[in-house]
Amino acid sequence: LGGAQPASIEAPRLGGPRTPTATMAAMRRTAAAICAGCVALGSIAGVGAAAPSLLARGRRGAEPDKEQLQREAWLSGHLKDVFELDRDGRISKQSGLSLPWNYDEIKLRNARDDCGDGPGSVVAAEVKRQQEAQQRGELSASRLSAQR
Repeated sequence: LGGAQPASIEAPRLGGPRTPTATMAAMRRTAAAICAGCVALGSIAGVGAAAPSLLARGRRGAEPDKEQLQREAWLSGHLKDVFELDRDGRISKQSGLSLPWNYDEIKLRNARDDCGDGPGSVVAAEVKRQQEAQQRGELSASRLSAQR
């Protein structure tokens, strides 16, 4: 490797030819100055080190607390046909892609599935069951009295 010099790069706004090493050094100084300006601007605006920056928060806003994440995980687990967790671990509407083809047959029992006949149907079924039990009791009592 002979004594070949690096090619010059023209930078007309900066005042003449520069080598790639000098250009990189100038870029690093510029980036450091921009970062220092952002830190100064953040301290003027009252943004401390404890509060995450807007870029760190992402599109959805501030980070959710632990209870909210637990609640969302519970909902997506127990109401699998309504909710699912997205790739960020947040709850979203069920897309249908995370359910098996026979989910209606294998899903866990849920109280809302027991009351599908409308309000009052469970109470009406219980009243009917009690009346039938009372009639069976009367029939067996009459049979016992007839045997005497």
